[in-house]
Amino acid sequence: MSANSSYVDKELLLQIAAGNEKAFAIFVRHHLRNIYGHCLSYLKSPQQAEELTQDIFLQLWKQRATLPTLDNPEDYIYILSRNHIFRSYRKKVMELAELPDNFDQAAPELADELAEYKDAYALLMRGIDQLPEKRRAVFIMSRIEGLSHAEIAERTGLHKVTVAQYIMLALDFLKKYLQENNGESIGVILLLLQIFS
Repeated sequence: MSANSSYVDKELLLQIAAGNEKAFAIFVRHHLRNIYGHCLSYLKSPQQAEELTQDIFLQLWKQRATLPTLDNPEDYIYILSRNHIFRSYRKKVMELAELPDNFDQAAPELADELAEYKDAYALLMRGIDQLPEKRRAVFIMSRIEGLSHAEIAERTGLHKVTVAQYIMLALDFLKKYLQENNGESIGVILLLLQIFS
């Protein structure tokens, strides 16, 4: 992103924070293709990607009062997108746990894919459980709750640099853990890893 483009985004965010719907429409047009493409690359479904993209911009509008404080709007939108995508996967996997035992007979064409998501997510959660306590807490706050490094530092009393180091160490461990225990679902695991990178 050019410096000029970043300046324009910051100006738009100030107007959006004041409730200017036209400025919001311009901002959406400017970022729509990137956000939709990002969602589509993970979800592989145009309809789901479109719905998630709408949700992301809706949340941005709802949080508009905080927008003037952003240093890097593009990074913020990327993180917002990543968190929405992860929550979407998590919700899908949680719904799988509640499926009736005979689901695979009722919809055999979906059963294998859904079971693969469930297995990959369970493996990922087992990996997260193996992290040291403080590192696990920081990782969950960052990647599942969507908190910034500054918010985590404030909540835990850790320095922002320490927070960043904990997240990096957790990511390194999880990548190795998933590679060593990938089973048959390497595609889904790699997809989940992209969310955490």
